[in-house]
Amino acid sequence: MLNKDSAAPPFESYITRARISEGSGGGGDIKTVEYEVASQLRLASGRLNKNAVYKWSVWKRYSDFATLHKELSTTLGWQMEKSRLPPSHSLTWDKVTHTHACNGATH
Repeated sequence: MLNKDSAAPPFESYITRARISEGSGGGGDIKTVEYEVASQLRLASGRLNKNAVYKWSVWKRYSDFATLHKELSTTLGWQMEKSRLPPSHSLTWDKVTHTHACNGATH
């Protein structure tokens, strides 16, 4: 009998939330948007036909994604030809969390 999770891909990753971080520097207030990337990895386990599931998330700026995409395109060449990074203004959410860089409080 197959485990119901066996049809699920072994690795999944999604952008789940966005937040605006406010800080100061360079002579004024700076607002940056960060995106939460949530990932999960399923590993087969020999115990009772179950999978071990590992979950984690990280917050990154769009420029981090752009840098990674450029590095992967340079390293992997033709394997990245069909991979496109969406423009930064195309990533929108209904709810954005505002965070002050000085204390990490959200409101």
